[in-house]
Amino acid sequence: MNNSFSWARVRLLIRRYLNENSRQLWMAVGVVFGIMFLLALLFNSFDMRDNAFGVVIWFTFLFIGSLAVEVSASLTFSSMSTKPRRIVAMMVPASKAEKFVSLMLIYNVFGPIAILLSALAADALSAGLHLHAPYFFDAFKLLFTIFPQIDFSELSGHWGQVTEAIALIVLGLASMFFFNQSVYTLGSALWPKKSFIKTFCALYVIQMVLSILLSIGLLNHNWILDMLSCINFEDVSWHLVIWGAMIVWYAIIIAIFWAAWRRYKNTQLVQKFMMN
Repeated sequence: MNNSFSWARVRLLIRRYLNENSRQLWMAVGVVFGIMFLLALLFNSFDMRDNAFGVVIWFTFLFIGSLAVEVSASLTFSSMSTKPRRIVAMMVPASKAEKFVSLMLIYNVFGPIAILLSALAADALSAGLHLHAPYFFDAFKLLFTIFPQIDFSELSGHWGQVTEAIALIVLGLASMFFFNQSVYTLGSALWPKKSFIKTFCALYVIQMVLSILLSIGLLNHNWILDMLSCINFEDVSWHLVIWGAMIVWYAIIIAIFWAAWRRYKNTQLVQKFMMN
């Protein structure tokens, strides 16, 4: 087997996988589109466009979209879910890195893009049936409504802080997206079969354990007060603290993706050994 890495082979692997699984992938996209379309029709039928309940529309779309992204990530290594499929995957003439990258691109890059396009298409179709602009354009309308009301002259001497705040917000939102992807990708590497359910249950158990440990720690809060008393908050640079926390958080995300790669690589080695 060739252990070198070639983007040309990655493109061929992606094309091969899409051709072999086109029916299942189109069905998945159709399900997302159908759910989004039904939600858009539901909200339109109740004429909730111009009141506070319209916020629910965005949160519902975001919830369904994020859930779909998590399901997509949990399917990254679904080709390893059964022994026959693992053997077929092993026989593909490509390196482990090329197979890993192709699957990551399909389910963690192309998948979210397809989900976003499905949501926009469902929104546009529903809006066309009800003869109004899609909800998606309301976001731009809101921006054009808010920006003229901002007195930018008051920010003339603080553009550095404003730019930093915007960067932190964008990076923070992106980190939530990447963290969910990384966790469910790792879950797919650990449990290729029924990965979403198993990963969700594992996260729930971890959350419960951490909540119990945190509750126990808060009950005995003397150690927390002792630790805080050793910190001189006047000398703390919150600028460095926030950026340091952001760097650590992204390092954790990269580590989770790396763990998924190591698990996938080890699985391939075990299968190769068993086949020999």
